Amino acid sequence: MWYRTKGIILGVFFGLMLVIPYHSFALNPSEVTWQLIVISSEPACTIYHFQMIDKFFEITQKYLELYKLKNSSYEPACMTVEKYHSEYEKPRGLDLIVLIYDSDLGESTLHHYNTGGIYLHQGEDLSTNHSVIICDCSNFYYSDPVWILSHELSHFVLNYLGYDLDIVESEIHNLDEKYDNCVEVSYDDSCSEIKTKIIGDSYNWTVMAPYVPAIGQEFSEKTKVVSFNSPFQREMIKELTNWWLDEQISTENYVRSLQILSGNIE
Repeated sequence: MWYRTKGIILGVFFGLMLVIPYHSFALNPSEVTWQLIVISSEPACTIYHFQMIDKFFEITQKYLELYKLKNSSYEPACMTVEKYHSEYEKPRGLDLIVLIYDSDLGESTLHHYNTGGIYLHQGEDLSTNHSVIICDCSNFYYSDPVWILSHELSHFVLNYLGYDLDIVESEIHNLDEKYDNCVEVSYDDSCSEIKTKIIGDSYNWTVMAPYVPAIGQEFSEKTKVVSFNSPFQREMIKELTNWWLDEQISTENYVRSLQILSGNIE
């Protein structure tokens, strides 16, 4: 397959991915507050890292606007791995953190675990505690980081708005499969429907087209939440996620298993 990335709504398996666990401080569920942090594997942040900040901050901001999602952002920043672990403090009210790993860090972590990007949600409150992690490293197998970022942000938006788990997973990955076919097999008129352009201040980027039914929707506190509370459930999810990442089970079976474990099944 030409393009691979994983969108995951679980925080239990990826502690090694530099995600800081934090408590819920959701202040205004009708508006998403987010921050972008570039993580440097170098002893300090370089010009390359600050260029990444400008690029991915603009893409994140404009992509959320495609969904007409009310949002505000804290100032983006660049930190070394060590500084992020020891000094980063989550701003009060932060709902989404977007972590951009530089190429060396991303290849040794995300690519090592056979993925180009990850979306995570922690806890039972869908209005907060979301994370997106991608690598600023392109290759033929993992595709363009801009596309991966839009993919994971779509996972975030759909989960934040309370879409059922099967829609969050299947709808976004269906767009990827169609995109693969357009790139690898044949390009026709339908290919233009799965992608769109973000017009930046100095550059334009191709991104995944937003999931149309989600455009303009708002967060609802009545959303049915999938939660996993028992130690047995968490351990089982770890195993299922390992199998899924290793392609031992399909996305359909993975989602079905999570629904069974959560009791969210008819």
